[in-house]
Amino acid sequence: MGAVVFIGIFVLALSLYAYSSARIAGMLGKGREKVISVEAGPVTNSNAKGFDLASYTTTSRPIIDERGKSINIDNTLRISVNGNSMRPAGIRNGDELIVQKIDKAMELSKQIKKGDILLIFSKESGVNKIRVFDGFNGDGSVITYRFENEDKIYSTHPYDQSNIIGVVKYLIEKK
Repeated sequence: MGAVVFIGIFVLALSLYAYSSARIAGMLGKGREKVISVEAGPVTNSNAKGFDLASYTTTSRPIIDERGKSINIDNTLRISVNGNSMRPAGIRNGDELIVQKIDKAMELSKQIKKGDILLIFSKESGVNKIRVFDGFNGDGSVITYRFENEDKIYSTHPYDQSNIIGVVKYLIEKK
């Protein structure tokens, strides 16, 4: 009986050690994280498989804001931008961004504001893309645009709120 208790305590201690080591490794930036490749231009030439292939896994690291404070990356995604149609918004091809995921239980209008850069999943093309939020249509769909040079090019199909994945919060790596 004592051996069974000892083995149980040993397994529990080993499990706790493994869990805490994994948490500490994540906090110290030693874990791995997926960086999702997203489109920032017209989708006519985009294909989901190409963006999947351009996505990559990298070593996690603490992310520091412009004031030198660590950014809480819980409930976020890290994305890499393909295309230059967000250049007027300060986002360039190859930049890495942190996106705060939308809380699907909360009303979208309370989580985004005009001018926010949204991460959107396009069901039509199967591609994740970023667009500037410009408002809501009467039916609740989302109005967005991208840039071509300095001109705003509005999305031809308004996005259903379920297509919105998150809001860009930080530019973490300028290319």
